[in-house]
Amino acid sequence: MVSVNDLATTNQWLHQAVILQSEGRLSEAADICKTILRLEPMQPDALNLLGLAEMGLGDYLLSKELIQKAVSICPNCSTFWLNLGVVYRFAGQLDNAIQAYQRSLELDPGNADAHFNLGKSLKLKGRFAEAETYFLRSREINPMRPSPWLSLMNLYVEELKLEKAIQLGALALTYFPNHCDIRLGVGAVYKRLNRLDEAIQHYRIATALSPSNLDALCRLASTLALHCEIGEARTLLDQAIRIDRDSIHVLNCLGVLHTSIGDTATASQVFGQAVEKHPDNATAFANLGKALKKQGWPSLALSRIRRARELEPSNIETMIIEAGVLTSLGRLEEADSSFRQAIELRRGYREAHDSLLMCMQYRPESTSEQILKEHILWNELYAKPLTSPKEFQKLRRQNRPLRLGFVSADLGAHPVGFFTANLFEHLDRAQFQTFVYSDRVGRDWLAAEIEKNVDHWFDSVSSSDASLADKIQSDEIDILFDLAGHTAHNRLLVFARRVASIQISWAGYVGTTGLTEMDFVLGDSSHIPVGFEENYTERILRMPDGYVSYYPPAATPDVVELPAQSNGFFTFGAMCNPAKVNDRVLTTWAKILSSIPRSRLLLSYCGWTDVSNQDRVRNIFRGFGCDQQVDFFHTPTSTELLRLYNQVDVALDTFPYSGGLTTIEALWMGVPTITYPGDRFSSRHSMSHLCNVGLDDWVVSSLEEYVSRAQRTAREHDSLARTRETLRNRMRQSPLCDGKRFATNFGSLMHSVWRKNEMREARN
Repeated sequence: MVSVNDLATTNQWLHQAVILQSEGRLSEAADICKTILRLEPMQPDALNLLGLAEMGLGDYLLSKELIQKAVSICPNCSTFWLNLGVVYRFAGQLDNAIQAYQRSLELDPGNADAHFNLGKSLKLKGRFAEAETYFLRSREINPMRPSPWLSLMNLYVEELKLEKAIQLGALALTYFPNHCDIRLGVGAVYKRLNRLDEAIQHYRIATALSPSNLDALCRLASTLALHCEIGEARTLLDQAIRIDRDSIHVLNCLGVLHTSIGDTATASQVFGQAVEKHPDNATAFANLGKALKKQGWPSLALSRIRRARELEPSNIETMIIEAGVLTSLGRLEEADSSFRQAIELRRGYREAHDSLLMCMQYRPESTSEQILKEHILWNELYAKPLTSPKEFQKLRRQNRPLRLGFVSADLGAHPVGFFTANLFEHLDRAQFQTFVYSDRVGRDWLAAEIEKNVDHWFDSVSSSDASLADKIQSDEIDILFDLAGHTAHNRLLVFARRVASIQISWAGYVGTTGLTEMDFVLGDSSHIPVGFEENYTERILRMPDGYVSYYPPAATPDVVELPAQSNGFFTFGAMCNPAKVNDRVLTTWAKILSSIPRSRLLLSYCGWTDVSNQDRVRNIFRGFGCDQQVDFFHTPTSTELLRLYNQVDVALDTFPYSGGLTTIEALWMGVPTITYPGDRFSSRHSMSHLCNVGLDDWVVSSLEEYVSRAQRTAREHDSLARTRETLRNRMRQSPLCDGKRFATNFGSLMHSVWRKNEMREARN
């Protein structure tokens, strides 16, 4: 038996152990508890404290045994059940943790910590509604504890209830105006909403409150980088590096900074250091995967991203990154399934749904009806709730030029830039005023050319959808063009708010947007023949020639003679995204190569130097005995890509997603393309471009004709050589490159659309 004096000593020792534990001196606290237990093996408080110390030291199994023993001695102690739940949670045994927390609350319903911890475990299980209830109850019991506020904000962010998170953050700041983590949480929500100015404001306050807080410094630096304030971002990051250059916050931020300026090679190196020094950090692995994908190494990217998913299985963002990499590897069925799973797990995940729509465009199995149906569903989920009736001042009362607005992140050296630059240069500025709302970071040579020819250029990258909508309305835009559709960084939710009398989808997407507030799709008779209207929720506008005009770079390689004439063999080429190359395409190409002795196929694009992409090509070609007749390249600059066409005799198009700018660039280099159009917009790009330069006979109506056209062309060197010699000049004189003609036709069509709109408004 222990004497009274022994008991007094035990209480003093326990008190000292609690103090040491609170100071993080876990080994010393554990030693005291062990001393107590040698004297009194069944002392429950010592067992509980030793269990907590061992948990902090990483021995979850021993921790669990110790606290279970304490619970068995005192089964009605709410605190012991609470601590047992914590051990279960850290050990990944969430169901056991939930049961332990529930038992703790049965014993003490007013325990704020138990409510909070139960909420955390329910959240990890994906039971968000229940988690919210317990977070709210914990906050109600003890509103001056920051943790429930932060967890609630994070929960609302994960549920994409971002406006609710903002409201909660504003309320939290009335309790904790000078709490660094609350400021960081509120800033993170604003950043998620793309309200970068407000995010930066809160991050600045956080860094002022805690100048050596690496998380605060790095969040501010990375957000400033997104805001194109690279200099200040670099200064802050240098400050963070001086504090701890190996911190995971610093390494991830440094990698993001390099990514934001387009230096993915250095970003990959930095993220590589991050995963080496912090092998359990999921964010570092996900960032490394994204950087490797951009460099053209999707197989390596996939392995890193899957490690991130192992570390954080419930992270939906990482699931989306993984699905994007699967798309780059041509594994479209898996990608489609992953996108749908993410949408199912997190209702309202618009970015995942955008990616699914793009994935469906690549898949041969997707029908036009299915694609339309999914776009309509997108509109119902994300756009329709934002739609509200608006009055436009009887349209234009003052006598002024029509105001045309263009919303895009791609007005630069990107297909959209090459397709629209002629319009901005040649549009009659006496009749039209142009307004660009650009989400593009930085300026390249083509962005600079376009900006010279635009009346008003607004950098909107840091604007939220709501604030950009207000800006466009204040500019009194008459006709607003979306140049992105469901591609990355789109602003379709601006259009959902109905910010102009007429809203048109053009040049940046491959079919219907599905938006009820998008009035028209601008195409041409090749892309949208009469009878195809049922595939669109919008009304159809058709340009008399092609729906875009090509703006060739000022300096491009010269066209050389037909390579086959000096090589002694025939070379086909496809400078296409690997996602466009499905098994049906590969089988067709294999039939061509196997039937033409010594012929070769040249593939070039980001991702074709990846071993997995090469293997799937060679595996199909091997069945036809032509697996050694293919060469893979990655040309990092547009000049190198154009020069590579000097090794190609004829280009082969993909289906059902055909080449757009790639087909035009091939034509510019004297290389015609064999194309097999389908019934969707994305499958008819090459057809439109070929017809507009007078090469209608390169458009085939069956795969059998596709193969025979390639075989016949490989025998007709003289005819092909003449086509090659004259093709660039034919392009210059064709509607495809005639910028003045395109701008005139475009202007006439817009005036016609506007007049009809005025007449309709007058009738109403």
